[in-house]
Amino acid sequence: MALGGSGTQADPYIVHDWSELLEAFDGVSGSYVELANDIEAPDESVTVWATKNRSLDGKGFAINNLHHSGSDAAINFGASSGNISGDKYLKNIKFTNVYLTGGFCIWQRPSDGTGNIKNVSFSSRIDSGALIKVSYAPMYGPWLSINGIAANIETGTGNCCILVNEWESTSTISNGNIKVKYLNCSPQNPLAGTSSYKWSWSNTLFDITAEDTETKVNLGNSISNCCIIGKGSGVSYSTASGKNIVEDTLPVTTVAGVVYSLTTAQMKDAQYLHDTVGFPIGVE
Repeated sequence: MALGGSGTQADPYIVHDWSELLEAFDGVSGSYVELANDIEAPDESVTVWATKNRSLDGKGFAINNLHHSGSDAAINFGASSGNISGDKYLKNIKFTNVYLTGGFCIWQRPSDGTGNIKNVSFSSRIDSGALIKVSYAPMYGPWLSINGIAANIETGTGNCCILVNEWESTSTISNGNIKVKYLNCSPQNPLAGTSSYKWSWSNTLFDITAEDTETKVNLGNSISNCCIIGKGSGVSYSTASGKNIVEDTLPVTTVAGVVYSLTTAQMKDAQYLHDTVGFPIGVE
């Protein structure tokens, strides 16, 4: 099936299979791409480079079975000569059965600090690497905004699973549902960079399971209105604001801001959360 559309925002390229995705990212000059259906990645390690700015709207569809083993990423949204910028985005897409043995699933390079990810989900096994890498952003300016992210991850290496970056700046992650299972890996690196990289989480549920009970979960920089459940030796971050709840099986090891350490029963009690903690949960 031929690649449809002209690549403009009003008439995006319409992608039906993997070969058309390659063409839309590297073989033509337009910037806007949409999926028409679920597509399958080849049964091998892949790398897709965009030589110009690219926006990808999955329209709720999935890219299945991405495998990457290199040092870059399975899908790169801008080479150094054409960084993602302005109104470009990645949104409304699922990445299912991602398998990383090196590198990343997504690499964004927001040249003006306006790279955006919206309503994206991942299911993955990470033996080495992370889901998202950001680089070539302006120092100390707005960097990356993620609004709506779901991730279900197994990792056997203790890697920084969700996000990494190359420069110090401020990025925000909001409205997330993050489930991570650490498979006997200790020490364990942060879920999102380190405190110096200023990743900020808000309105996010973390479900952390660690087979190695010594695993400590480091969320990076700051949290606001987050809920953290699971098992391990602790959870740490730099600052906290709003209402944050941590299950007492993951004790707080960096105390900052307004944080409540609760039992499993208390966390499941909506009335308790509403009356005692002040979490914005309506109770009939």
